[in-house]
Amino acid sequence: MAVIRSAGKRVVLYSPHTYQLLGLALDRSIIDSYTIKPPEVERRGQKTAGMMKMMGLTVTNEGTVYARLTGGDGTGLYRLDRAAKRWIPLPSDVMEKVRSYSLIGSTADELALIPATPHRQFVNLKRIRLTTLTP
Repeated sequence: MAVIRSAGKRVVLYSPHTYQLLGLALDRSIIDSYTIKPPEVERRGQKTAGMMKMMGLTVTNEGTVYARLTGGDGTGLYRLDRAAKRWIPLPSDVMEKVRSYSLIGSTADELALIPATPHRQFVNLKRIRLTTLTP
């Protein structure tokens, strides 16, 4: 099933079946189009059969796209590198803090996360400032 997210004046559509990511303006014109496969699943440094699965996607007002990819040791949050046409894992110190959280959206300067496997009826929302994600 395709994922659609919007922020500011941008809409992002991602198809996990074709790995196609489209950036659209509000007038429906295509801003950018990429075919970006998720990384291969790795366990203990060894690649295994299959690709990581996208379990969450968001776009910021500035157009930065983040995803939660799952599968193997690399499970966590990734940022789209448009130039390299690939998903880049967030810095390891950030990944350790958010690995067990699901990405549900973003605000102006924060990513919104919830526990990936909630054990209670009420879910605590975790926010991480985008300024902590940039080198």
